[in-house]
Amino acid sequence: MRPGGTDESYPALRWIARCRVLLYAGGWLLVGLSVFIGAPELAGRQPEWVYRIGPDRLLAQAGFCLLAATVGAMVLASLRLRRFRYLPGIVLNGLVVAFVATAVFSSGFFGEVCGQRKGCYFLSIAPAPTDTIYEIWRAPAWWSPVLVRLKAAESIHINYSEDGSYTSDPHLLLSNDEQILVLARGGYLVDAIDLASGRVLSDFIGWGEPDRDALMRQNSDAIAAIAASHGGLADR
Repeated sequence: MRPGGTDESYPALRWIARCRVLLYAGGWLLVGLSVFIGAPELAGRQPEWVYRIGPDRLLAQAGFCLLAATVGAMVLASLRLRRFRYLPGIVLNGLVVAFVATAVFSSGFFGEVCGQRKGCYFLSIAPAPTDTIYEIWRAPAWWSPVLVRLKAAESIHINYSEDGSYTSDPHLLLSNDEQILVLARGGYLVDAIDLASGRVLSDFIGWGEPDRDALMRQNSDAIAAIAASHGGLADR
């Protein structure tokens, strides 16, 4: 092979290398647009309904796909073309993609429970700087692309975590008669909602309460008793 002929052997890689700044910028532009579209929710506005995978998340996913593809191509280009000056961009963008990809490519909804008559309920975590605030959404079926906020479970009415405690394995449960919706986390039944009246039946326990573990157990036992009067909780 002629000296200097390596580049000529990989025209696609040469093109990607020349356009790498534009490709990286395009990925970040899509991510920026997703943040702009999602800004009202980040600012604390609570929509009545949401797409299960909204346009902001789709844009973020497209942006990170473009970034990941560019990083992969640039790794190959740096090896094939012996252009190791590409490495800083590869490392910077690659680290961002690696650490953020899991959050971006998840739907943001979890811990769901579905009934035969009441449809399905999903959990999400509200954008908050320090607290872990849970939101509950309803859909007619598990596959529904649109979720509606459960009014009875507005974040000011149900328990939240100010210090990161009791946040393991958050999930929803339904009573066997599908009248009571329960939020369980941290090994306790934490919130109970009467779906017929929209009333929150459980106690609100502040993070500064003395002997909070005892209060959590007492609240959990009370929720279990309520659920038992409705046929108990359906298996998860």
